[in-house]
Order: sequence, then C-alpha cells, then structure tokens
Amino acid sequence: MDKTSLALDFLSTKAVKLNPESPYLYASGMHGPIYCDNRLLMSYPIIRRRFTKALRELSQKITFQVVGATATAGIPHGAWLAESLNLPLIYVRGASKSHGSCKRVEGAFQSCAKVLLIEDLVTTGMSSLSAVEALRLEGLKVDTVISLFQYGLPEVQNRFSEANVELYSVLTLDELLDEAAKVGSLSNSQISAIKTWQKNPVQWNERFLSGMQR
Repeated sequence: MDKTSLALDFLSTKAVKLNPESPYLYASGMHGPIYCDNRLLMSYPIIRRRFTKALRELSQKITFQVVGATATAGIPHGAWLAESLNLPLIYVRGASKSHGSCKRVEGAFQSCAKVLLIEDLVTTGMSSLSAVEALRLEGLKVDTVISLFQYGLPEVQNRFSEANVELYSVLTLDELLDEAAKVGSLSNSQISAIKTWQKNPVQWNERFLSGMQR
C-alpha cells in the first residue's frame, strides 16, 4: 500500500483540510484544526480506485461473507469494495427509518453471516460501534471495521477493544502529518499544534475559545 500517494490524495482533493490557525467548527459545537470530507474522493476515478485497492489489501487478512457500510459516506467505498470482491453489500443507517419497515440495516443478508464494516472516518468511534451493534442485533457477526481515515484520538482503540472489534485504517492522522511535513504543506509548528489537539481535543477547544474571548 502506497501511503504517500494516499496521503497526497487526501491533501490534493482537500478531503482532509488542516488549518491550526483558523480552526473548523464541528457539528458537536467544538473546534479543531482538521476537517475531513471523504465524499470528495468519490469524484476522482483514479483516486477512488486507489482507495478501493487499499481497502481490498487490508481486507485480505479478514474472513467475511458480506461487506457492510455506514451511511452515507461509507456507502460508495463499501460498494466499490464489494464489487471488486463479488460480495453482497449492506449498509447501516445512522438511525432506524421512521416509516415503512423502520429498518436500520438495509440490504439482503442471512443471519450469522460475517460482515466487514467499512467506515469513512473514525473520530471518537461511537458512530462506528453503534453501526456494529445494529448489525449484531440482526444476528450478523462483526468483529472488524476498516476506515478510510482516523484521527487517532485517545481512548478510541480502547472503545473498539471493549466491543471486541478490530479497527484498521487506510491512513491515520499521524501518517498524513508525516507526509505533509515531507512535501512542506505544513510547518513544524503547525504539525505540533495539530498533535496537541490530537492528544486532548477537549482541552484544545477550551484554550481556543478562551483565546477568542480575550
């Protein structure tokens, strides 16, 4: 797997944006120096094929019969992986439908089938593990999640371990920062600021808000 090319793909498409001087506002209300929108990757045929290949390489060490994907950003990547492996695809909604069958897991599957879950981004890991739980409630076996990208925040690996789930990622924030440093797209001070946020996002956000109020 060519980590350098994958990192440059994230940066060149702006699927991952890094800006410690002007932090992004997240849906949670917190701020941070990084913003990830992996939906942008699907618009570039060569790049999406490169990420599908990376997912396939990671999946070779896993035994599974069904590819699962998280709605919505994980669906295209899960679909391309499933197509390349000639396997069924299902996906997990963020919440159950409020009408019709009220299902949360969409697609055809047999109970007890083993599912590999594809996620676009792992931040805290809570949404991924919620999707795992939804699949398990349907009688499916899930013990592995592969994400396109993850921030490597504290306690994430512990959450997955406690749920008996292995987490793999095509690329991590640390790997991306290494490549950003090599190509000179970020200075050492900028990288240091992002790593400070990574170690304690809550404390970093509090300091940022405190600075705004001065």
